[in-house]
Order: sequence, then structure tokens, then C-alpha cells
Amino acid sequence: MLLLRNKVLQGNWDKEVANLPFFPHTDYDLLGNEAVAFRSEDGKINTFYRSKQPENPANFHYTKLYYACPELKKLIEYFKVEKTRIRIHKQRPGINTRLHSDYQNKLGTTFKDYLVRVKVGLTYSPDFEWHFKLPKEDVKTYELLRGQCVLFDPDIIWHGMANNSKIDTRYSLLMMVKPNKWLYDFFKETL
Repeated sequence: MLLLRNKVLQGNWDKEVANLPFFPHTDYDLLGNEAVAFRSEDGKINTFYRSKQPENPANFHYTKLYYACPELKKLIEYFKVEKTRIRIHKQRPGINTRLHSDYQNKLGTTFKDYLVRVKVGLTYSPDFEWHFKLPKEDVKTYELLRGQCVLFDPDIIWHGMANNSKIDTRYSLLMMVKPNKWLYDFFKETL
């Protein structure tokens, strides 16, 4: 499942994003990228990963930055879904994230544990590429406009990013969420 929403969300989050403290990723799939957590297992801004499966939204806590950034908080709250991990990613010029898949759902025990990813572009440049590969298909490259969203299953869809810009830094919001009717309706126009 890969859904790209055609309409874009609007917001004044640029100043908040520019003032965030970012930390390097240690996961091998994301080396070279940085992030900051808005929701994590321990409520800390530098905790990006899960320590146990399956992820249960009740075991995650909003960080102090969630409360300190009203525009980003409004964007996150726009999505009427249960959320586990939420982070803002920073990808500097010339950094590439190789195609990879995650074991988000394969490690879950039942369908009620199923999570999908929602990414929202917080900045835009024609040099920002988003790569997705569905099973038995070639890699597809997309531009994600500022405020545009993509929904995908991180186990089935291989995903990566390239920042081919020489000067622009890419920022994006990433949320791990439980799919529901609201999310389906939000992306329905792409079906």
C-alpha cells in the first residue's frame, strides 16, 4: 500500500523547524540523517526507535518539543489516528538514504498491532527525491511538496530518500500510526 495525497496541508511551521535541536540517527538505514522526537517511548527528544514489539500507542509519550511547537503540534493533531513514534527528520544536502524496508508489522502479533507510516514534507525543493519500491515493480521517484503526505506500509514498500540539492536541507514529519477510517478518508482521493 502506497498512497500519495494530492492536496497539501498548510501551516507556519518553518520557524519552529529551523530552531529544533537535531540528533544523528544511529540506525544503519538512516545513517547521515538527523532527527528529533515529538513522541517516543520515554518522552525524550533523542529517542527515535522502539525497544519492544508490538508498538502500543499507550506506551509512547509526547516530548517537550511537541508542547513547545504549536504549529507542528497542530499539524500532528490534524491526523485523527493513534500514534506511536513521531519525529522530524533532517536530511542535509548531498545525503542519501538507501532503499530499505522495516520489520514494523512482521514482528507484530495480530492485525490490531498493524501500523503504517505517514510522511509529510515540511520543506520542498525539486532536488528532494522520495523513492518507493513496491514488490515486483521498479523504483518510483516522487517529489513531495511542502505539506504533501504519503502513506505506506514500511514492511512491504521499500523506501528511501535523496537530497540532491547543494544548498537546501530537507525536513519531513514521520509518524507511525494505526490505520483507521479517518486516515482512509483522508487519503481516499488517491484511490
